[in-house]
Amino acid sequence: MQNLTAHYNILFDANEILREKQESYALSFVDSYNEILRVYQDTTAQSGTPDKDLEEAKAKGNKIINIKEQSHYLGDAYLVLGKADYLEANYFDAAEYFSYVVRSFPTEKKLAEEALMWKARTLIYLNELPKAKLAIDSAVSNIDKKTKKSTIADIYATKLQYDIDVQNYEEGEQTAKKGIQFCRNKGQRLRWTFIMAQLQELNNKATDAYKNYSSIVNSNAAFEMAFNANLNRIRIEQNENGTKANRIDRLRSLIKNENNKDFIDQVYYQVAQLYFLDIDLQNAIKNCHLSIT
Repeated sequence: MQNLTAHYNILFDANEILREKQESYALSFVDSYNEILRVYQDTTAQSGTPDKDLEEAKAKGNKIINIKEQSHYLGDAYLVLGKADYLEANYFDAAEYFSYVVRSFPTEKKLAEEALMWKARTLIYLNELPKAKLAIDSAVSNIDKKTKKSTIADIYATKLQYDIDVQNYEEGEQTAKKGIQFCRNKGQRLRWTFIMAQLQELNNKATDAYKNYSSIVNSNAAFEMAFNANLNRIRIEQNENGTKANRIDRLRSLIKNENNKDFIDQVYYQVAQLYFLDIDLQNAIKNCHLSIT
């Protein structure tokens, strides 16, 4: 009976709260397309007031620990506490909970894999990168045929963020490919494809980057992502006549499209970059001014 009530009456509700909170964070997350995108859209703006939804999730986790202690879901309850603290930016507490799950429930493989992945994500935010690498390596080494595809995707996605943070872009490109391979969430897959294209640009693989940006432009990606993918492929495109002027003309044509009015500053910024590369500083400065006005 404790297993039944803990799982369906408490744990399910707690995980729904966490899922909805992550979705709301993703909707309000502001991406900077002039930089490599964050792998996950984690928003942890702290107002000094505890988040009532996350506090409710914690209360449900503690209820299992304190009242349903004979159930098989103690490890899941501690994982809920860790995730809630992570989303509330209480990273030190979150890391402790994830470490506790890994230590205390080693025979529950699925639980331990998920805890290792979340622990690594937390340590990345704490800038404890060597410790994050240890957690990631442990999670990767535990992957086998029984590991859920969604868990494998998240493990590689976490490793991708680590690779980006340590500026190992060659490794990051390969990690992105693995994450995309196992990802079943369309939105995440498109996001990671965009990030992979950004890394391929940095790795001087313009052809591969162009191909992946084009796949985003031709998909049902969100308008802002598709727009920026189009900007990026115009920037790296090798035109038949090989002149920058042609690319600048194509960028300027985007300004005339009414649908792009919220992104005109980014177009001017890209034009300024092209002029700068062509050592045309006067036009580069002019378009930088247009970008910020």
